Amino acid sequence: MKSASLSQDCKSIASAAHDKTVKLWSAKSGKLLHSFNEHKSDVTSVVLSQDGNTIASASYDSTIKLRNLNPDGLVELGCNKLEGYLIDAPEKLKELKVCQNKIILNPAASILVKRSEVSAREKKRE
Repeated sequence: MKSASLSQDCKSIASAAHDKTVKLWSAKSGKLLHSFNEHKSDVTSVVLSQDGNTIASASYDSTIKLRNLNPDGLVELGCNKLEGYLIDAPEKLKELKVCQNKIILNPAASILVKRSEVSAREKKRE
């Protein structure tokens, strides 16, 4: 192991290894919670933020990676990354209630209305 950091609440440990990974462990059970494989070279150091919601790691690949461990922040980030897809696929947005917000719902509703209008016109022609 190259580097390790204990969270301020002593619940988690982040470690950096020679295999390009950062690992998050439960300090209580010693179980691996998650492994991050984003660096292209060995990780040289790792640190957990004081609030325990962020892991920062540095690597020989000359990069520093920040990882948000806050579940609410991760959900928001995931929804933001899916925004374009969810707007174009309102049926999927209906299934993902966690991503339903005004930024996504308003344009998705417009697309759904347009599709309904097109479908109605096509049925009229039949």
